[in-house]
Amino acid sequence: MGLDSSLVNNRVVIVCDDVANTGQTLLYAMKPFLDFAPKKIQIAVLIDRKHKAYPISADYVGLSLSTTMAEHITVEMGKGIEEAVYLS
Repeated sequence: MGLDSSLVNNRVVIVCDDVANTGQTLLYAMKPFLDFAPKKIQIAVLIDRKHKAYPISADYVGLSLSTTMAEHITVEMGKGIEEAVYLS
């Protein structure tokens, strides 16, 4: 099942991600919308890391962290659990 053009054309599309690392996941997430004519594509991330390999920048950021490439960020969200972000 594909996207309905009436849901995308001439509308603002916001692509969301939990942790923005290199930008690759966000780049692939935006790709299907490029077949349409959205008014604007914006990006929202819970955690933004500063290790971008692709020219992706978030429009909406929950928390921005300068980390090393060896550090790992885990985001836990769900029904019945307390939301948390861990840096290891």
